[in-house]
Amino acid sequence: MTHFLISRTDNLGDVALTFPLCGLIKKLYPNSKISFLGKTYTSSLLKLNEDIDQIFCWDQWALNKDDQIIERLKDQQIDVVIHVFPNYRIAKLCRNASIPKRIGTFSRIAHFFTCNLKPFIFRKKSNLSEAQLNCLLLKPLIDDIRIPRREELLNYCNINLEKFKRAPFKEISKEKLNLVIHPKSNGSAYEWPLYKYREFIESLVPEDYNLIISGTEGEKNEIEQELLNPLGDRVQSIVGKYDLEEYIAFLSQTDAMIASSTGPLHISSLLGNFTLGLFPPDRPMFPMRWLPIGRRISFLTYRKGQAMKDLPIQLVVQKISKWYKLF
Repeated sequence: MTHFLISRTDNLGDVALTFPLCGLIKKLYPNSKISFLGKTYTSSLLKLNEDIDQIFCWDQWALNKDDQIIERLKDQQIDVVIHVFPNYRIAKLCRNASIPKRIGTFSRIAHFFTCNLKPFIFRKKSNLSEAQLNCLLLKPLIDDIRIPRREELLNYCNINLEKFKRAPFKEISKEKLNLVIHPKSNGSAYEWPLYKYREFIESLVPEDYNLIISGTEGEKNEIEQELLNPLGDRVQSIVGKYDLEEYIAFLSQTDAMIASSTGPLHISSLLGNFTLGLFPPDRPMFPMRWLPIGRRISFLTYRKGQAMKDLPIQLVVQKISKWYKLF
């Protein structure tokens, strides 16, 4: 049995786009074991993926001395570590733990003296998606590896919702299309202005849609002032209400989502919901790179030289209207 460690200690969307890499490993190495080194924050998302056998939380490990972490790594008897997200301390610790195969892209300084397998992967200029680029990290192990096409990526995501089943949430409607609007991104993406979301909501027929606003506790004041207070009973709010595990369970009971390129967009898409991403047109943030994985994902963008605020409301309304007809 080959034991793989995947190191990706960044955010939700980035972690979601690593799922096909896990599925590809399981296909190529059927008897392998996959451990994932991520953040405590993303561990609930990782629990969705049945291909991940073990989850380690780096923010907890990082509190220990290097010698202790090295011993922990040695105890795991890891054969291959894949540094999907560069972190010099982690890469150094894996080297000092004598993990036999240590994969990290050649272009990262963190990998130059710590990895012994360094594929040339240039993400910024590539037309591949982030998920496909992650799969390329297996090239040092299998030179003629076939990377999944975009339409195949979901086949490599072994999603299991059993751990997330809950009684129906009170905010969910049985009669209307449950549309979650996640307008903010904690600064991780270009955002459609809140006044645009407000105008979009005001243009919808209230009898057709159950509109639910989501966001973090830190975004609550701004969302309340710009959306919740002006819109009154046209919308419901779960802003800051649920932890990530509850939020995933909640989204699994909804039908659709609109958001910018942020974690909840990726979760919604993986769950099979109608999902609309609002993206800028320019590299490296453009949709060709960061579009979520899913069968019902779509996106809108605006022309180069314009700003996010120039994305027309009517285009968003047209997308949502198509969902309603399919609902």
